Amino acid sequence: MPRIMQGSINMNPVFMFFALLVGAKVAGLVGVFLSIPLA
Repeated sequence: MPRIMQGSINMNPVFMFFALLVGAKVAGLVGVFLSIPLA
């Protein structure tokens, strides 16, 4: 994960990775882009 993104979101990297995986499984490519703001 880029350090810039981690600093601006201020979220645990493990939780962020898990959110990306769940978003990809549920909604595909659109879910990847929407998972971080929703988390």
